[in-house]
Amino acid sequence: MGRKYLLIGLLSLLLLNPHISSLANEKNIGQNKPLESLKYKPDFFSQKQKLKSLEPTIKDRKIGPGLNRYISRTTTREALPGIFATAGREDNGDKVRIILHTSGGIDPISERIKSYSARILNKRGNMAAIEIPADRIRDMVTDIQDIKHARLPLQFFNQGDISQGVEITGAIDFHNAGFTGAGVKVAVIDSGFKDLREAQVSGDLPYNITTVDFTDTGIATEYLHGTACAEIVHDMAPQAELHLLKVSDESHIYDALDYCIDEDIDIISLSLSTFGSGPGDGTGYLDTLVDQARANGILVVASAGNYASGRHWEGVFTDLYDDDNVHEFISGDPESFYNAIAAVPDWDDDGNPETNEVTILMRWDDWPFADIDYDMYLFDYDTGELVDYSNALQDGSQPPFEIIVGDVEGSEDDEYYYALIVAKKDGEPVGKELELYLGGTSAFVPFYKYSTAIATSSSSIGEPADAESVLAVGAINYMNWYTGPQEGFSSQGPTNAWGVSSARIKPDISGPDSVTTSTYGESSFFGTSASAPHVAGAAALILSMYPDWSPDQLQSYIESNAIDMGETGKDNIYGRGRLNVPVPVSTDSGEGGNGRGGGGGGGGGCFIATAAFGSPLEPQVKALRDIRDRFLLTNPLGKAFITFYYRYSPPVAEFIADHERVRTVVRWGLLPLVWASLLILRFGPLEVITVFISLGVLIAIILLLVLKKSRCKTVPLGPGHVLGG
Repeated sequence: MGRKYLLIGLLSLLLLNPHISSLANEKNIGQNKPLESLKYKPDFFSQKQKLKSLEPTIKDRKIGPGLNRYISRTTTREALPGIFATAGREDNGDKVRIILHTSGGIDPISERIKSYSARILNKRGNMAAIEIPADRIRDMVTDIQDIKHARLPLQFFNQGDISQGVEITGAIDFHNAGFTGAGVKVAVIDSGFKDLREAQVSGDLPYNITTVDFTDTGIATEYLHGTACAEIVHDMAPQAELHLLKVSDESHIYDALDYCIDEDIDIISLSLSTFGSGPGDGTGYLDTLVDQARANGILVVASAGNYASGRHWEGVFTDLYDDDNVHEFISGDPESFYNAIAAVPDWDDDGNPETNEVTILMRWDDWPFADIDYDMYLFDYDTGELVDYSNALQDGSQPPFEIIVGDVEGSEDDEYYYALIVAKKDGEPVGKELELYLGGTSAFVPFYKYSTAIATSSSSIGEPADAESVLAVGAINYMNWYTGPQEGFSSQGPTNAWGVSSARIKPDISGPDSVTTSTYGESSFFGTSASAPHVAGAAALILSMYPDWSPDQLQSYIESNAIDMGETGKDNIYGRGRLNVPVPVSTDSGEGGNGRGGGGGGGGGCFIATAAFGSPLEPQVKALRDIRDRFLLTNPLGKAFITFYYRYSPPVAEFIADHERVRTVVRWGLLPLVWASLLILRFGPLEVITVFISLGVLIAIILLLVLKKSRCKTVPLGPGHVLGG
C-alpha cells in the first residue's frame, strides 16, 4: 500500500528541453557573471534566523509540498519578494489538475468529489486525476475522509537527413541483410510532435503513423522533441510501425502505458524523465508502471537523464558549525551553508513562455514515510530577499521530499542568480543522505571562492530509467563515438541504496547524440533524449529478425554486444559500453548469434570472420569489427571497401560455414590479421606501424650484417687457395 503514496506533493523537473539538452553549455548558464561578482553573502546569516519563523503554508498533512504553495499563491495571491511569478500549471480558468490517493477506491466517493465542482479525468484503483477549482481543494480533502493525499501531478518534459547513428551502431548491417524493423511496433512517448507533417512530406517520417494525443492540446504543438526522436527510430528501423503518443504529465502517462499494453506495442522509446516518484532505487509508482509494461512483453528504452553536470547534488546533511540547523554543502567548510543557482527565461517551440525555469526537488533517505523533516529556502543572490521556500510537514505519514517551482521572466539575455539553503527543524537529526535535482533551465554555478559548481555527478539517474525493468541509455557525442568520453551531462549511476535497497549499475548502455535531424535542422540533437531512440530502433531491428524474442532476450543481446568503454565491464558511466548491434550469424537459430553461420548475415557485417570463428560474439570477430568501426568506416576509401565487402562476401561466408575444413583453413589464415588488429586497437595504428617498420629495419640490418660477415669469412678452395680476405 505504501508505494501508492510515494508521489505526494510531487512536481517534476524539466529534464531535457529540446533546445537545452546540453543546457549548461548551450545556454552558458552561470557564465555571464564573473565568479568574483558572486561574492560571499554574510547577510545570509541573518536571513537564516528568519527561517525558523516560516511555518508551513498549509499544515494539512493530506496536502503535499508543491500543492500547498500553489493553493496559497492562487487563493491568497501571495507574492514573496523577488522575481518569481506564480509557477504556472495547466489550469482551466481557476481550476487545477491534481492527483488524489484514497483508501477505498474512487468509485464510492466519485459523486462527493464532483460536488466540489471537480471533474474526474481518469482513475486507476485507489488513485484518480481530477480537475478542481484551487479554492475548493482544502475543503474537499478535509471533508472526504477517504482521501488520503492530494498532490500536483508528476510532469513529463523533454530531456536533442539520416542519423549518423545508423552507420556507427551497426544498424546498417541489418539493413544490408534485409532486416529493417518490419512487423515491430514502436511507441514514441513524448511531449510534442511539432512539424510532424513537414517531416512526413520531406520523407523523414512515413505517412502510415498512428498518433494519439492524451493532452488534448494537439499532437503537433509545443515541442519538436518527439518528432526528432521519431525520426531517429525510423532511420534505425525504417519499416517499424510507429505510434506517437503525446503526454505532458502523470495523468496522461498512465493512459499511454495502458495504450501500449492494449495495442501490443513491442518497444517503447521514452526520452522523458522526472524525479521524486520514488527514492531513486528502482521502486516507486512510476517504476511500477514500467515494470508492468515489461511483464506484458514490452521493452521500455528510456533516457538516463542529463543531470551529471551541475544539476544534481547528493551527500549527507552536515551541520558541523554554528549548530544553526543549516546544512553545509561541503563538509568542514562553514562558508558552504548555501549553494548558488542560475536560471534564464525559456520558451517552448511554439513560442509560449515556460513556467518552471527554476525547479528544485529535494528528497532524503527516510522512505517511504518521513519521520525526519528537512526544508529548503531560496534567496535572490543579489538582494538577499527570500524568493520562495518549501517547508511542508513531515511527521511520519508523508514522503520525504520538498519542491520549489518558479517562473522567471525577461529576454533570452537575462540571467538570474539564487542562493539555496537547506535547513532542518530543531531536534531533527543530521547525517541522513539527501539529494537535490535542478530542472527547467536552472543549474548549480561557481560562486565566491568555489571555482567549480558544488554538484555531484554520481547517482543522477532519472526516473523511470532507475527501474531494473528499463533499458537505460546514456549519451556519447557522435564525434567521440569510438574513443569517448561520454557526454559530461549524461546522468550516471548507481541507483540509490536507501533503506533496504542495494545500489545497481545504471545506465545499461550508451547511444550516440549530437546527431543531425531534419526536425532540428542545423542544430545538432544533443542529450540522452537522442541516444534512447537509437537503442529503441536497434531493438526493433533485432526483433524483426527474431520476432519471438522476449524483452529479456532483446536486452541481453544488446548489452552483450556492446563495445566496452571506460572501466572493464559494466560501469556507472557507459553501462555495458557503446551500442553495437551485429547481425546474428544465423537467421533461423533463434539463439542470438550462436548458430553455425550462413544465412546471409553475421557478425555485424564481418560475414567471413563470423563464419570462420562460429559466432559474432567471438573476440576475434569483435576485434575485426572494431577495426571496421574505428578505422574503415571513418574515411571514404574504407567505406568503399566495406560496401564492396557487404555486397560480395555473404555467399562466400555461407560456403565457408558449410565446409568444416574450409572453416579451419580460413580461421588460421585470419589469425595474423586478428593479431594485427588487436595490436592496433591496443596501441593505435601509428604506433603499430612504427613498431613493424622498426622491426623490419632491425631485421634488415641484422640480415645485412650476417650477409656481410658470411662474405668476409675465409672459405678454403684447395691447397694454397683462399677466397676473400
